[in-house]
Amino acid sequence: WYWYRLDETDRAMRWFERSREWGVNANAIEGLTRSWLAKNQPAKAEALARPWRDQWDSVATAYQLAAVRLLDGDKTIPSAAMRGITEFAQSTQDQALWQALGWHHLDNTNGPPAIQAFQQAISVKRSPKAIEGLVLAHRQTGNREQAKQLIAEHIERGDAYHDRLQTLRSKSQISEWFAQGQYARVISRIDFNASARDQKLMLAWSHYHLGNFARAHDLFTQMHEQSPSAETAEGLRQTRQLGR
Repeated sequence: WYWYRLDETDRAMRWFERSREWGVNANAIEGLTRSWLAKNQPAKAEALARPWRDQWDSVATAYQLAAVRLLDGDKTIPSAAMRGITEFAQSTQDQALWQALGWHHLDNTNGPPAIQAFQQAISVKRSPKAIEGLVLAHRQTGNREQAKQLIAEHIERGDAYHDRLQTLRSKSQISEWFAQGQYARVISRIDFNASARDQKLMLAWSHYHLGNFARAHDLFTQMHEQSPSAETAEGLRQTRQLGR
């Protein structure tokens, strides 16, 4: 631990390994787990601590840190690790771990398990970030009415909730206007330079539908140069002649 606290991780790991060779113990396993985390290797930390997390509280704490780091940082996680993390979340009812599982599933477009994870996190402790995740998970599965209801129920719970949910409410309103063909309203609410890509696309198509072909062409051109996609290519094709 002396070398670990001095950020001499490799030296620390050599001593922790030597300690483990003398006999597996909590001190060695925790030290190795935290050392792998210090080296930004959460997958190795999680795998190392997994067999011992139920035996020692100190290892369980280190394992939880490794699991959250792994979920936050890696989009693709081996199935054995995902099973282990989910089982640990179920046995410990750790709010932060359930929440990390929810965001991981959401990032991988796995709406139903994301909903379940965020609901579990909320059942342990309600938080603005967990509610935000649950709203997004419901939207991802097409349940927009449930998402709107969650926003309405929580947006006045305090500044932390309001700050997270107001943005989601605004985005939902803009999407509804776009679907209803209220393109002038969409244009009035979207700042191209400060918006996410989905809103930039709505802005460009709104200009297109209102006959502002030159502006639409400029916007599609900027997006296509930054990150080409089938939709930006189609927007360019549609506006290339009209926008001249």
